[in-house]
Amino acid sequence: MSRKDTLREVRLERGSLEIAKEVVSAAGWESILETLWQDLHFAVRQWTKNPGLALTAVLILAMGMAVSVPIFGFVDAALSRVIVHSVRLGPTQPKFLVL
Repeated sequence: MSRKDTLREVRLERGSLEIAKEVVSAAGWESILETLWQDLHFAVRQWTKNPGLALTAVLILAMGMAVSVPIFGFVDAALSRVIVHSVRLGPTQPKFLVL
């Protein structure tokens, strides 16, 4: 079978390129849920196949989160709190300037 005949067969079987584009663009939230379900199914299969690797990955993520929380707390307390300065604006009461 020649290349031209093969391409003709595929076009007849699958439809034109425009039809394929319409089918892909028409896929809504159903395709997203289907893909999510496939990914979750794959993750569970891999977890059961190699639980040591999965446990190691979960522990590393947990340790990373446990370390980042105190660091964020320190940065938040030390660097990013609102700095309040007392400023006298003429003969009136002191005003507070928030930087």
